[in-house]
Amino acid sequence: LSSKSFPPANLLQSLLQLILEGNVDMGFLLEFISIMQTLVLHHPPWQQFTIVSYYMGILQCSNCRKGSVSLFQSLARSCVYDEEPCHQPSNQQLSISELKPFYRLLLKYFFDLFEAELEALNKSCYENTNYGRSRTIPPSVLANFFLEYSDVMTNPVGVLLDCVLQATRALVKKPNDRDFCETANVLHGILGVVVEYRLLAKRLRGRSLSGRAWDDLQFYIPLCCQDYNQEEIEMLFKLMPSPWLQMFTAHAIYKQICYNNGIEISENCFSLHQIISSYLIALGRLGSCRKVVVKDPKGKKMGQWPWPEPLRPSLNLIGDRQRHMEALTILAEQNLPLVAKRSSSLEIKETKTG
Repeated sequence: LSSKSFPPANLLQSLLQLILEGNVDMGFLLEFISIMQTLVLHHPPWQQFTIVSYYMGILQCSNCRKGSVSLFQSLARSCVYDEEPCHQPSNQQLSISELKPFYRLLLKYFFDLFEAELEALNKSCYENTNYGRSRTIPPSVLANFFLEYSDVMTNPVGVLLDCVLQATRALVKKPNDRDFCETANVLHGILGVVVEYRLLAKRLRGRSLSGRAWDDLQFYIPLCCQDYNQEEIEMLFKLMPSPWLQMFTAHAIYKQICYNNGIEISENCFSLHQIISSYLIALGRLGSCRKVVVKDPKGKKMGQWPWPEPLRPSLNLIGDRQRHMEALTILAEQNLPLVAKRSSSLEIKETKTG
């Protein structure tokens, strides 16, 4: 492979078809993935829209001809739900459990590709901010998969979210199962990249972070998690590599808890004032203000990239900062009397000691 030549798409697709049908060994699959990774180095999809079409033409089942999105969904469902693949394997003796290791590695390639596209978008965001370049979003396979409509949660995102939630529950039931762990981590990673990509794309366009897509996401997540126990919810957050996705998910589940308990909370965008003046009141009424130990989840967190801001959209305080912070402190003391009493007792002890 070189930067001047493209391997024929039909040739690479025929190699992929052999993998999908289980007619090759693991060494063949690893060599194919190595070729595809080298292809990203020499011909990244963010260079031109025609290159994105080139990748989309390769990454599909040549028997079904339903496109790359259909192949991705088929791989994910096969790994999570043990569903039969979209194609009929030529080797009828192969079971889905024997094909899963191949499918997991293909999903891992999708994840690596999407992550590279996120880095490219992040670089565009940085160059736009620091060098005044045009607000153009580079082409990507990810956008073609999941962001067909910029302000709507597309069906592929819904399918991915279903698989993520199911993989999380499976891992809770069998925490020591290596295959379940790999599947859950890859799917969580892809969902995290999709969320981070959408946020950066909105920022590059100068749009608000809110929108129907987030409303749909915040409605769908608690709906799917309403019968989750504490261990399953903890695992869900532990596996999320995207801090923004953690925040949106926590906000969605928390709102549902409040609604179930007849507690109204503000519908405004996230802010420090909302957390103190609205969330703490609700937490106090729910009686859930207790001391907890937070463990650092293992794994790589998204968001810290080689380029500085504008990675994370800032959460601004409006008005006079000092006066605003004093008001927040008063609200916190009013809503958390236990904390106020403890701080007062500490001051008394310090006075006596002095």
